[in-house]
Amino acid sequence: MPAGKTASKEVVEERDAVQTVSLTNSDDQQMRFFLQTNVGSPKVQAALKQAIELRTRLATTQRELQQQQRLLGDITQDQVRLRANLEGDATDGRRLQALPRQVRQQETEIEKLQATIKQLQEAEHLQKKAHEIFLGALDVE
Repeated sequence: MPAGKTASKEVVEERDAVQTVSLTNSDDQQMRFFLQTNVGSPKVQAALKQAIELRTRLATTQRELQQQQRLLGDITQDQVRLRANLEGDATDGRRLQALPRQVRQQETEIEKLQATIKQLQEAEHLQKKAHEIFLGALDVE
């Protein structure tokens, strides 16, 4: 500018805004929100989808495990009742004869449930580990 003259110049300031989100502390709703609002690059979107999928599989396994454990608990409680009936005085002979069969059937069911629970516990462990490894190795921008 020549001396003594004034001029105006419009200046635009810019800054990079970076947000870091820890997926280990995020719930599925927050991750789904990010997916719906298209926040982040396609790599981020793919990582969020995979994290949600891994978590969903784990939650499904955990619900199934709880259900099987509940069934086992119910049968175990019923076994106590049946065994008490076997030991006590039973006035109905037919009912008393049916009790050992019921106990054997329940024992078979208990063995099946225990095997299923063991498989589900192993699956849960592997799914947790896979989720942790995925999140631990994840680095997207």
